[in-house]
Amino acid sequence: YAILSHRWDADEITFQDIPHLRDNDAKKKTQGYQKVMRFCEKVADHFEYAWIDTCCINKESSTELSEAINSMFRWYKQAGRCYAYLNDVSPSADQGQLYANMRRSQWFERGWTLQELIAPSYVVFLAKDWTEIGCRKSLSALISETTRIDESVLQGDTHLQRFSTAKKMSWASGRVTTRREDIAYCLMGIFDVSMPLLYGEGDKAFIRLQEEIMKVSDDQTLFAWESSAVSSDHPSGLLARSPVGFRNSGNIIPFKFTKETTPYWVTNRGIRLDSLLLRASDVDVQKAVRWTRGVDILALECCDASKILSPKPLGVKLRETPGGHSHFVRVGPSLERNIPLDLLYHTKPTIIYAQKTLVKREYVKSPKVSGRTKNLIICLDSDDSRNTQPKNTTSNIKTMHYLVRGTGDSQVCYYGTVSGNGMEHVKKCAMSAYKVLWEIYQDMYRVAMSGKRDNEGEYQGTASSFRRIENLRDGYSEPRARVTFLGLFDATMPTTYIGVQLGYHTNWGQYHLLPSEISHPAYSIRHAVSMDEQDIALRPTLIGDPMFEGIQDVEQVWFLGNHAV
Repeated sequence: YAILSHRWDADEITFQDIPHLRDNDAKKKTQGYQKVMRFCEKVADHFEYAWIDTCCINKESSTELSEAINSMFRWYKQAGRCYAYLNDVSPSADQGQLYANMRRSQWFERGWTLQELIAPSYVVFLAKDWTEIGCRKSLSALISETTRIDESVLQGDTHLQRFSTAKKMSWASGRVTTRREDIAYCLMGIFDVSMPLLYGEGDKAFIRLQEEIMKVSDDQTLFAWESSAVSSDHPSGLLARSPVGFRNSGNIIPFKFTKETTPYWVTNRGIRLDSLLLRASDVDVQKAVRWTRGVDILALECCDASKILSPKPLGVKLRETPGGHSHFVRVGPSLERNIPLDLLYHTKPTIIYAQKTLVKREYVKSPKVSGRTKNLIICLDSDDSRNTQPKNTTSNIKTMHYLVRGTGDSQVCYYGTVSGNGMEHVKKCAMSAYKVLWEIYQDMYRVAMSGKRDNEGEYQGTASSFRRIENLRDGYSEPRARVTFLGLFDATMPTTYIGVQLGYHTNWGQYHLLPSEISHPAYSIRHAVSMDEQDIALRPTLIGDPMFEGIQDVEQVWFLGNHAV
């Protein structure tokens, strides 16, 4: 059979018109009827059947229409010959003029004609008077220049599976359809997927198409689109709204820079990915790429083919939504194109959930309520082996730890004991507690922690983490809130090494205090024992002690009572 590719007019002959044509002279005078007759005359000498979509599909049957659209690519591919009728191209004896007329044809701008151009093995182009202009193979250079479709496809030398998802989407980026849903339905054959037709769903059809593509392909160029409509104030999902976003993505190809690629899929929380996420709180990321506060970068396994000699992975800018839970939206209009490979080699995969569709502004805007402060609580108690409290009793410090340890994601609490006497032991235990606390906080919020873990101490790692607290506030508070350091110490000696006075040593023996604007506000809650306790050494040190001079950012809070409860 021969098959026709054409642009629809208002007076086309339909499936319902065919049985009544003999008795309907008015229909025979329409351009639609003349198109059917001229096509049949054109192919009668070479084919037994002629197929035209206007009159060979019963569009009043939703079942038949759905089957036809899902089978359309295959029908065009299996046809003996496809004739592309360009009713807006006037014939001309001047070949240059004829080709110029052909370039301007609206046939190259329609969504459905994309698969009708690519699928058949042989395509003949016809002018307005049904004279032949040439075949697809002989006109491949002209068509490629007009459509940006690779000439190897038009020549029939390369299978569609050899091309990236982004490139195939770019072929459709300049095409339009009468119904919004059809821009998705006309691409099903090109991506070798099927899905039910739901006219009336609008842009959701293109989202569904991308979901179907994800089921059969792990090509992450699907996410490599750009749109000036996306910004921090107008975020989007990870999937494009239409092929228009892929207009400049024709050169993007897959680039597998990891040994193993973890599958990704759609869940009721969004698209689940186990990928490399470059966090804005990471100092190395800030140095390597164009960094925006509170914006992370999802590294995609794809690159620009024009830079294949020195490939760099592409990235998408994301922001975690209020409430966190590793749920992200896209906030960058363009792709990040200069991600160093060595930066990715030192980054561990992270499981995230990316919103798949367009997000309304109100959805991601922080609620107009006061933020919840993030608390880091350290509880240091005396060692039970010192026998300072009766048996079968619990200290105040441990009791307070029980009260605050399970109060949600807004805080983490550490409990430890001080073994030995003197300030050095308290300082050592406090530093160990801070280190453990930060490791827990790092796991909860994926705050990168750097610094040496050598014998010179936990100072460097802890101090490095403290210096990143500003990023943590911006990225994870609901809305921006301070992070409070809270120390509970069962000791009456000054705790000047804790809170604002916490310092760290360098490799050159220099000692530095941590910035007060980072650790403020800080509280040192200390046990003010009853004056009737026997051990005079346990009596409280007053706030006026000379060792506290100059300390303005640490608020001393006391609680009264016996040592044991």
